[in-house]
Order: sequence, then structure tokens, then C-alpha cells
Amino acid sequence: MEMTEQVDDRRRVRVWFGNEVICTHVADPLEAERYAALMQQRFAGLSVTVDDAPAVGDISLPHELLWERTVT
Repeated sequence: MEMTEQVDDRRRVRVWFGNEVICTHVADPLEAERYAALMQQRFAGLSVTVDDAPAVGDISLPHELLWERTVT
């Protein structure tokens, strides 16, 4: 049985505030480019990147605690 790597032709747009991602969106290439252009206007001065979207199952949460307290 031959294993094939799953390929996703979608693109991921991320808006960065320093080292932190404040916004992310995954879409087809044309929509991703339009979204990136809008985010560059909306968040002038912040870095906006467009790259290959991770294949399904490749998205993982960080291992560290994200917040010290939960909403009560």
C-alpha cells in the first residue's frame, strides 16, 4: 500500500503583533490574497504573512498554559 502525503492547496494568512499571531484565516489562494491586502490596510504597520495552510491534522495547540485564569 502506497502512502501519499495529503496536499492542501489553501493558503494561511496571519497578522503578527511582534511574535504573536493576532489573526489567522485559511482560504483558497485568491481569497487569501484579498484577505491579506485588507488586513494590511486594517492593521497598518503590522506584519501580514501568507503561506501554505497546514494539512488537516497538522494544527496543534501550544503546550504551555495560555492564560493564568479562566473566565468565572
